[in-house]
Amino acid sequence: MNLKSPTLQILSADLPLFFKLLWPALLQGLLTTVIFFTDRVLLGHYHSDGLSVMQACGPILWSIFSVCSAVGIGLLAVMGRYLGAGESQKAKAIFDQSLKFSFYLGLFVMVIGLFTMELMTQITSSGSAKMIALSPQYFIPIYLIAPIKIIGDLAFVGLQAHQDTKSQMWISGLCGLTNLLISWLLIYGIGFLPELGILGASIGSAVSFVMQGVLALIVLRKKQEHSPEGFSLFKLNLTTLTPVLQISKTALLEKLIYHGGYIAFASMIGGLGSTAMAAHQALLAVESLGFIASDAFAVVSGSMVAQKMGAKQIKSASVAGWTSAFLGAFFMSFWGLGFWLIPEKFMSVVTKDPQLITDGVKCLMIVAIAQPLMSICGAFSGALRGAGDVKSPLIVTMICPIFVRLISCYYLAYHLHMGIVGIWAGACLDWVVRSMMLGYFFYQGKWQKIEIKD
Repeated sequence: MNLKSPTLQILSADLPLFFKLLWPALLQGLLTTVIFFTDRVLLGHYHSDGLSVMQACGPILWSIFSVCSAVGIGLLAVMGRYLGAGESQKAKAIFDQSLKFSFYLGLFVMVIGLFTMELMTQITSSGSAKMIALSPQYFIPIYLIAPIKIIGDLAFVGLQAHQDTKSQMWISGLCGLTNLLISWLLIYGIGFLPELGILGASIGSAVSFVMQGVLALIVLRKKQEHSPEGFSLFKLNLTTLTPVLQISKTALLEKLIYHGGYIAFASMIGGLGSTAMAAHQALLAVESLGFIASDAFAVVSGSMVAQKMGAKQIKSASVAGWTSAFLGAFFMSFWGLGFWLIPEKFMSVVTKDPQLITDGVKCLMIVAIAQPLMSICGAFSGALRGAGDVKSPLIVTMICPIFVRLISCYYLAYHLHMGIVGIWAGACLDWVVRSMMLGYFFYQGKWQKIEIKD
């Protein structure tokens, strides 16, 4: 091996920055997962109906906010390039317009969500009267703060474009602990507080989302240069926003297709009954720890590729993407090994129900295979989007989550009568195909030729 090769020289020069960005992103992922994990642990021990309600509501809320994050995908690619090229005023201007757009988007989500929550629950719970009656307790607090939640997510993208993962880590830690405390107090009615159960968990999450939005905006504003025009929420300039919207519209289509498929996936689980729904939520709480590395490597690869593309350092951008994928797969292989060797220990943290633990153990031993593949997918998709390539992830979404996942899950769960185990086996197959396709698109290199026009 030639130790003086350009690739190794780039790798040697960029590794310090890579790990500087990575470790806070990993910790931030861990702390963010506290919000997801604690709700399910607390509700799982409070009553199994709580997990069933979260299975009915969770896919809807996640899908809605994920679709709205399409704005952030366009923002990262454009803002990262501006910052990489040293054009900080352009970066701030594009963020300000994206912020205003996201606020109005959040108002739309709030109104539509409140009016359609029972209808959506019918879809994900296969018409369960109990789930439809209980779901507003979880939906209403989250929908009421939707504008702030969406703004907070966008502010995190702004920090990512600035290659600031430390601030994200500290903010996520504070918000996660706040969620844990408030949820515990209100679910069980500790002290003089009322016992709110599901509603208490939702209030805890809502408060943490508001905190994240406010704190992220404060930190980001300190990094940005003062604009002589000031900031007005009512002056939305779609012309300035055009570069972001050009990328975001394709990302939006990808998100809509993916989450349309995911809602169908959730409905498929709902058709298996309340026990399967509760088991799936318990498994998601455990597997959410596996998403930490996947998201962290996606953040690092997206941030580095965006800025290096702006600085015209194409080779360095390619090395950053491959490094994220290989290191992510290595890291996540150890996590998958834990799922394989001690699945009972993981499941017993989330629930005490013997049937849920039995079903969960079988699923965790399957999903252990998918752990390194999830990280590979995160790294390559983050790198492609950071470069402004949203068409390749769109193609992958049209094939994998829609056809591979839905068809395989239905066949295994219903035709072969494997139940929830078949659902997770089909999902694992999706990750296999998805990682291969994203790896191919990144290797192909068409993303290196993408230009972003003002």
